[in-house]
Amino acid sequence: MKDFNLKLSINEANLILKALAQLPYHQVNDVINKIHAQAQEQLTTDVIKETTQTEKV
Repeated sequence: MKDFNLKLSINEANLILKALAQLPYHQVNDVINKIHAQAQEQLTTDVIKETTQTEKV
């Protein structure tokens, strides 16, 4: 299956997660975990970039 990339604000992603949480666990668990993992990866990368840029100044 081909991956599909979306650009969402943190608030929009949280809204989607809240909506998914209303569905049966076995139907949405994998999607919720995937969203969390990708968000965590991006947030960690952003923190590293900010730290690196701050150290150069």
